[in-house]
Amino acid sequence: MPKLTIDNIPVEVPAGTNVLEAARQVGVWIPHFCYHPALGSVGACRFAP
Repeated sequence: MPKLTIDNIPVEVPAGTNVLEAARQVGVWIPHFCYHPALGSVGACRFAP
């Protein structure tokens, strides 16, 4: 499992966890746009007129 330090808070997360998810686990809010855990990075920000 990868070990990270976010705002001086150590966190260990499963492989494949993105930074937004890791930060959320330790209560750190990172502003983001076009992200939803159910969508892949390609489909998250599509515009449908």
